[in-house]
Amino acid sequence: MLLGDDIIKSTVPCTKQLGLLYERCESPILAVERVPEEKTSSYGIIKGEKVTNSLYRLRDLIEKPTLQEAPSDLGIVGRYVMTADLFDCIKRVPRSARSELQLTDAIRLLLNEREVYAYVLDGVRYDAGDKIGYLKAVIDFALERDDLKQELLEYLAKKLITSENSGRS
Repeated sequence: MLLGDDIIKSTVPCTKQLGLLYERCESPILAVERVPEEKTSSYGIIKGEKVTNSLYRLRDLIEKPTLQEAPSDLGIVGRYVMTADLFDCIKRVPRSARSELQLTDAIRLLLNEREVYAYVLDGVRYDAGDKIGYLKAVIDFALERDDLKQELLEYLAKKLITSENSGRS
């Protein structure tokens, strides 16, 4: 499962990383990344038992906790390899006050039935649901292209100079 507002750049695609681990663990697995304290309340945060430096056995997860409630600094990223039994869990999840279903609630139910793992992704994640995150992704990807890099750098330099000059009186 892929959430469209996450763009991930990695040498080995994130879904392939998760797929290989799924084959090894034979259990559902989701991607996580370390999140700064000020962003904690924007993520589902996991509580996990460390298996390796990058792999955790999930013990719990909390959707958008306060910093004080957060069990770790590992936030869920929009990449999952799940099993069909997740659908039974989704059917049992009550709707929120906004009539939404939270995937984290379904995964929490799944934890009662089987092991679920979390993997600290090897790559860079861009939050395309955030305007600045989207712009960073576009710029970083463009700067890697030989046919775009020079013209983009020149454009950005001109914008920076213009911006600096317009700030002076």
